[in-house]
Amino acid sequence: MDDISTAALLPIPVRTLSTDAPAEIFEFAVERFQAGGDVAVAFLVEIRGGAARGLGAPMVIDAEGRFCGYVSSGCTEAAVAAEALLAMRTGCDRIVKFGAGSPFFDIALPCGGGISVAIHVLRDETAVKGVLAALALRHAVGMKYSPERQTLEIADAPRSAGWEQGFRGSLSHEHPTFGFGANDRS
Repeated sequence: MDDISTAALLPIPVRTLSTDAPAEIFEFAVERFQAGGDVAVAFLVEIRGGAARGLGAPMVIDAEGRFCGYVSSGCTEAAVAAEALLAMRTGCDRIVKFGAGSPFFDIALPCGGGISVAIHVLRDETAVKGVLAALALRHAVGMKYSPERQTLEIADAPRSAGWEQGFRGSLSHEHPTFGFGANDRS
């Protein structure tokens, strides 16, 4: 089955929680994962031109199409959720471009720029729970995504908040590491 025929069978994405607080977003991920449903975590991994969110901005999507978090100003989140539903259906992570440089002509970012979003099908909630534990203690923490292995790992917080090898706070382009600080708790 291709993505178009599969998409017709998937739920319509609906925002369930309007927040950009990483702790609330990751709590939703753990809650849905522990309830036995499929969950995907999406991260903003590339910005082309301007963008409303910083690299590493998270979103969480469950198998019923409920989502929370932001990777843009609200203009792409339903499309990201739809892509996450496809990723959960196939069981494979994906990276999708929106806006400038994207194959989707009908999804334009108001700023005129473009973004790429990595969508990870959550197979283990250990890294997400580790981030939540660190945030509860008001510690800065990182999360490292490996597209090749399709894994998330808890990591040290990135050393800086600036651009480093193409990603804000990333230690490498191939394995971006995103940081969440104590001020991101609420």
